[in-house]
Amino acid sequence: MRSQLALQKALTLVELMIAMVLLSIISMICYGILQMAFSMWERSNTVQETLQQGQIALAHIAADVRCAYIQRSTGSDSPTGAANEKKSGDKNKKKIFFRGTAGVLQGKTADSICFMRPGNKGLAEVRYSIKTETAEEEVSQLMRRHNPVTKGYVASDEADDNATITVLLKNVSELSFRYLTENNQWVSTWPTIDEKTSTTLPKAVSISLVLRLPNTQKDFPLPAVMVRLPLGGKDYTQEKKK
Repeated sequence: MRSQLALQKALTLVELMIAMVLLSIISMICYGILQMAFSMWERSNTVQETLQQGQIALAHIAADVRCAYIQRSTGSDSPTGAANEKKSGDKNKKKIFFRGTAGVLQGKTADSICFMRPGNKGLAEVRYSIKTETAEEEVSQLMRRHNPVTKGYVASDEADDNATITVLLKNVSELSFRYLTENNQWVSTWPTIDEKTSTTLPKAVSISLVLRLPNTQKDFPLPAVMVRLPLGGKDYTQEKKK
């Protein structure tokens, strides 16, 4: 009688193997769920970090643009400026203090902006643009060029040997700027066809940035930032002559 009860309570080899197989299946399912959850968390964390970097880059551009400056004494008004103009042969060239250029890169908006701003060592020319490292790449890098100058106006869009170029952000899909005129109209380039805008700053600048989310083919537009320029809308060069 006791031997029969012992046999009924004991596990057979087949039952033990079935239990082990079921346990293995449950373990694999739990591991898969945990791995999927960790992967989603990691992807979400990467996306969040990219968006945060984009916001920081926008704030950096906005801070620079807000400091856009027109030098009241330019060209022959200063001995250094006159000497540089005579040496470079650009005395009769049209002086532009703020340049916004509309551009397209691989079918997407790739504007650039170039302006003067004061710095720790005098005036500097600052330029923001995006570009790809190779022609095959679909996403671009946000570039900041800082070029110390003595002329007091935007000389060209090309950097010289003294310029410092910094990559502020990767995975950039589009970069666009819009400029507010004295008549409160938004335009895509600066200067406009109005001759007066070549010696004035826009009243405000709207900055838009579109990011390519990591490990995806989706673009995410960040909220546009509008920057009011303290010196915008007024011709300070004419004020000096008066």
